[in-house]
Amino acid sequence: MNNSDIFESSKVEGLNTQVFLIDTLKDFLKWWYIKIPVQLILRLRRILTIIDDSFSISQLILTFFVPWHRDYSFVGYFIGIMARIIILIPGLITFILTFIIYLLIIIAWLLIPIVCITLTVISPFNV
Repeated sequence: MNNSDIFESSKVEGLNTQVFLIDTLKDFLKWWYIKIPVQLILRLRRILTIIDDSFSISQLILTFFVPWHRDYSFVGYFIGIMARIIILIPGLITFILTFIIYLLIIIAWLLIPIVCITLTVISPFNV
């Protein structure tokens, strides 16, 4: 078997450059607009879960009106509510800011190709 037989047998029949470019563009668009946004959304969900666990936001909201250490007097209720408010405020601020910033990152990710193509088309140096 000589070298020309090896190369001849490995050639892909009917490979068209145009088809190759279209398939590559489809793969890129599928990766950019489907796979990565799904990964970003799953990562956001995980980050928000970690923030919820760190600040116990959902648990504090569920037990908001439960008295502090089961002291059913006015002082127990007052201290319980105040302690939960003190912990809930930074937790909710962190949760909401993280959600908004990450949502802006996802939107920016989706807009990058569109903005690049638009700026290339309207460029004054476009010949």
